[in-house]
Amino acid sequence: MFDSGEISADRIVVTGIGVCSPAGNGQRDFWDGLLRGRSHQTPPPWARVESMRCRSVCRVPRRTKATAPDSSFDTGQIAVDACQEALSDAGIAPAVSRMRVGIVVGTAMGGFDTGVNYGAARVPELALINSPAHLLARAFFLTGPVSAVPAACAAGSVAIVYAMLQLQQHRADAMLAGGFDTISDVPFAGFSSLHLLTNDCVRPFDRGRTGFLIGEGAGFLVLETLASARKRKVQVYAEIRGFGLGADSYHVVHPHPEAQGLLSAMTCALKMGRCRVEDIDYVNSHGTATKANDKSESLALNVGLRPNGRKVVTSSFKSVLGHTMGAAGAIETIGCLLALKHRCVPPTWNFQEADPECDIDCVPNEPRPMVLKTIIKNSSGFGGTNCSLLLATC
Repeated sequence: MFDSGEISADRIVVTGIGVCSPAGNGQRDFWDGLLRGRSHQTPPPWARVESMRCRSVCRVPRRTKATAPDSSFDTGQIAVDACQEALSDAGIAPAVSRMRVGIVVGTAMGGFDTGVNYGAARVPELALINSPAHLLARAFFLTGPVSAVPAACAAGSVAIVYAMLQLQQHRADAMLAGGFDTISDVPFAGFSSLHLLTNDCVRPFDRGRTGFLIGEGAGFLVLETLASARKRKVQVYAEIRGFGLGADSYHVVHPHPEAQGLLSAMTCALKMGRCRVEDIDYVNSHGTATKANDKSESLALNVGLRPNGRKVVTSSFKSVLGHTMGAAGAIETIGCLLALKHRCVPPTWNFQEADPECDIDCVPNEPRPMVLKTIIKNSSGFGGTNCSLLLATC
């Protein structure tokens, strides 16, 4: 875990966001999809669904391709779109700007699409786990630090942490940070073999939950220092005031039953952000709708964040997005930033029956207007990786 005492005092803020998701493309449609429970679900493209238990995946609705130089990887077009939206939102044009802009891409699969549904595996330039980072850097003429973070389903959030460090160590003027993964038969087969995929709706924290749906998506944030944002006179969505990383060191696919890694991550984020438990208005959960994850995460919230007996207010966007793997942390962080902006918490959709083992307020089925100032975003990944981000209004 990083020692927050060694981090410089530079305040890191978000000045641009871009997203392509099963809930919608672009921040406006994405936000509307979260509030309405809209999810673009289709049959898996590579197999006959009648032979499968899980018969749906969450896809990004394809739109007209953006024009980006040298965007040669078709499966990464949603990442190109999201990056372009984020840069435009932040008022940054790297090709003509003197700003040194870098990129960190979180991914579980490297955006790799085996292309089985096309009759043969396609392995163009997008063949290595770090390929999306370098291809996006080339597409947008980025000259700052370029890296990929393969931290499984926590990768999108961990990428944001890594980008913060580059800025605080003055290695870049701005950073694109986020996550990207596309639908592939490889994770589908893996999650299916572990009996984590559902043949029902995704019902996080519900007593009858039976798992998640595989999703795809891309979400990117533009990060820079508060001083830089003020100098450029651009909008600021929020400050990323703290972060924490914690490992379960328990099992390759199961979370620690006492949620030790996630508790450690949340505690570190609070300490770094000089924030009290009572100051947390809302927690955006990893919330996979699996029995083990939701139970463990609920325990972590109640042990680490429950003040004065009040239930922790939380929700899971995976009820709409499905599990977007390496993109999940970044896309869901964008949802949190929009929640701060619009003063409203998107709900946990498809909720039917409370589970006594998930003793939290999961904001069921209806958006909840709230005055939000401070949010914790939690992400977890196979191998026991846990990441917590502390987001706050400036």
